Amino acid sequence: MRRSQKNASECEFHLRRIYLSGESIELEGGAIRMALETYLSSPLWSVLVETVHAMIMYPHHKAFVRDTLLPEQPGVTPQDLAAQMGIPVGESLVILYELREREAKRNSPRGAD
Repeated sequence: MRRSQKNASECEFHLRRIYLSGESIELEGGAIRMALETYLSSPLWSVLVETVHAMIMYPHHKAFVRDTLLPEQPGVTPQDLAAQMGIPVGESLVILYELREREAKRNSPRGAD
């Protein structure tokens, strides 16, 4: 078996394993995008949030996204946000998660926890 065929077979095996484990992935432009639930269930999520909160520009980036970008592009993805603003994808994940959670809580009926 040629090396490229072997690599393709290994990739297919790993993608099937990820699919069967319930993780949602999407191949787009050569990058793998995982479902937010996959990130949230990771033990490293809290480390990412803590790191992002320690970034000097984080509050300003979050305010800009909340006040300017989300009203214009409500469906923006973390990858697109990172590219548009020149920030790490991890920071954009945390910003979008926090803003969308805040909006969901605001729109939910009172007493529904």
